[in-house]
Amino acid sequence: MNVIVCQLVVAAALTLGAGTAAAAPVPDQTATTVTVNFAAKTVKSGTSVTFAGKVDPASAARTVWLQRNDAGAWRTIGTARTARAAYKVTIKPAKVRTDRYRVVAPGTAKANTGISRTTTVTVRAATVVRGNPKAFAFMYPGRARWNPCTPIGYRVNLTQATSGALTDVKGALARITAVNGLRFAYRGTTNVMPGGRNDTYPGDTQLVVAWGRPGKDTSVIPVGAAGQGGGSTSSVYTRSGTTAWQVVEGYAVLNSTMRFAPGFGAGPKTGLQGTRGQLLMHEIGHAVGLGHPKIKDKWEIMYPTMTRKPAVYGKGDQVGLRALGTGAGCLYARDPSRPS
Repeated sequence: MNVIVCQLVVAAALTLGAGTAAAAPVPDQTATTVTVNFAAKTVKSGTSVTFAGKVDPASAARTVWLQRNDAGAWRTIGTARTARAAYKVTIKPAKVRTDRYRVVAPGTAKANTGISRTTTVTVRAATVVRGNPKAFAFMYPGRARWNPCTPIGYRVNLTQATSGALTDVKGALARITAVNGLRFAYRGTTNVMPGGRNDTYPGDTQLVVAWGRPGKDTSVIPVGAAGQGGGSTSSVYTRSGTTAWQVVEGYAVLNSTMRFAPGFGAGPKTGLQGTRGQLLMHEIGHAVGLGHPKIKDKWEIMYPTMTRKPAVYGKGDQVGLRALGTGAGCLYARDPSRPS
């Protein structure tokens, strides 16, 4: 991340806080510069945000004020003391909105007032995770899972996809990574169609996401279904030498004749329910190792029916995904507990 540092010298009276005015600078005082090492950010409500920088001159500790612009007026919302010219102020903004901030070093007997550049913070609503933590199931016998210690190479067949599909694929995979730590490596686009005429994966690819017509382009999607996800497994070992099952090749194929709303929002109130993001999270969830839960909880992404809801893995989904992630340990083709 490129960090822009701006130094701005104040050479006139200014409003420092609510109802507080700065006196005009004294000509023989030293000019003050205040830097803030901060780029514009977007954070979730309640997340800590830290403003840091330096004040010059700082032969002795100085107070700095963090100010927020409220309806055109600058309000002091936090303070700190410098140490060796450096300062740090941390806040936890809660309201969902975009605000402007600046850092002010009030004048002293020897130095004028200084003010930093203005920066912004956008606060979004924190994700609400709903559902039943027991509402999950595993897709494959033996609780087969991917090896979490190697990246999963994937390609996307966009031939019949609509605009923004690749962004949604990457977004769905990022949501899995956020829950269980599995790593996915994008290898590019492909003409491979799981269950179609060309279903041989390139050597660097273990997962293919595609769009196709059921019964015409692919045989893996049942007629009338929105999509299908799955894969193949192989016998492997855990670090202790116990036999386990590993997913070695996976797919998620979506019905190209069904056009869902893009993104990961709640989706439309009429027509096809849910979103493309929700469908991708569901079908790739199968490829990763999750099945349809026996407990019918509509807040779970692995619920067998698309519903109108934000595309967020539910509590049950997350329990299942974590059991299939990095916490389960590496998998090995050969028994590592035996001498080679």
